[in-house]
Amino acid sequence: MPPREPPGAPQDPANERRRRAVTRSQRIDPRKLEAARERRSNPTASEKLAWSIVRDRGLLGLKFRREQPLDGFSLDLFCAELHACIEIDGGVHDDPVQAEYDAERARVIERNAIRVLRIAADRVSRAALQALVRPLLEPNATGTNSESRGE
Repeated sequence: MPPREPPGAPQDPANERRRRAVTRSQRIDPRKLEAARERRSNPTASEKLAWSIVRDRGLLGLKFRREQPLDGFSLDLFCAELHACIEIDGGVHDDPVQAEYDAERARVIERNAIRVLRIAADRVSRAALQALVRPLLEPNATGTNSESRGE
């Protein structure tokens, strides 16, 4: 079965090719790849909980990858089928400097046609992750959701 096209996907063929290849065709700095592997080996408690929920298509039948490298960043949880990532924000993300960095990071990710979904670390649960992702499965889902924090 071919992958389900995310609702509101761009119709431009060139953009579509870019969307499909965004994580497969990129060159990854070996140091960034090693850092992503390290984060997969040593997740925070909330990342570990989120992974236990989404792994093996455990969240709405969708496949997720952990710590997916993209343009020098590492996406906490990436779903290629929806072209979306879930970012788990701990307390450090409340700092204004970190918030500015997160906003720029989200802009870079969204330039790759990936929606950024945010959830506070202390809010991670199956119900919260479903509520965050389910709207993307609806036929009229469009735009990005980088301001959603699952709170």
